[in-house]
Amino acid sequence: MSFIKQHINFIKLIIITVMFMSVSSAHSAKKEETIFHQGVFKTSKDYMTNKINPAEKINLNHLFSGHYINVIEDGKEVRYCKDSIFGYKDAKGRDYRFYKVYNDEYRILENQNMVIYMIFSPTHTPKGIAQPMMPYFYFSITLNSDILPLTIINLKKAYPDNLKFHDLLDQEFGTGIPLSFYDTQNKTYRVNYILSESLNNLK
Repeated sequence: MSFIKQHINFIKLIIITVMFMSVSSAHSAKKEETIFHQGVFKTSKDYMTNKINPAEKINLNHLFSGHYINVIEDGKEVRYCKDSIFGYKDAKGRDYRFYKVYNDEYRILENQNMVIYMIFSPTHTPKGIAQPMMPYFYFSITLNSDILPLTIINLKKAYPDNLKFHDLLDQEFGTGIPLSFYDTQNKTYRVNYILSESLNNLK
């Protein structure tokens, strides 16, 4: 009889342990769900170190109050002027910078010797009819410098003394290859790769 009681007690202990582990796992999962990976970068340094002000929701206000974003932080709504912050990280982990045209956030694709950005904008027919959104590419020399369309002319103006870079731009992209070409072998945008090569030659 004592053996049976011991056996029953052992089974009860197992059941209690399993229940406790289930509750703990559920609590941990719930806790993880409340971790917000999106938020605001107040400065370019914050972007560089991935330091964000966590946000439950970010409203970019494209149609109204375009100079501001409304952010839900700790259950409270906070308003930021786009002029006063660097950018933000969205819920999918994509990083953006604010710059002058506040209805277009510049998505940061790569931050190396130059910063490469992309925005989606509608194209238009001669009659002004909007067509599907198309990607447009931009660059800046640093995270805080002016953002310019990614063209050979603008690149040469941005690096006026780097004649090696000028030559490589003509060699690489003079045949019609787009400046937005991604070099899968070197895991970087090709234009950034040749800029790096030209800078190495200057050392």
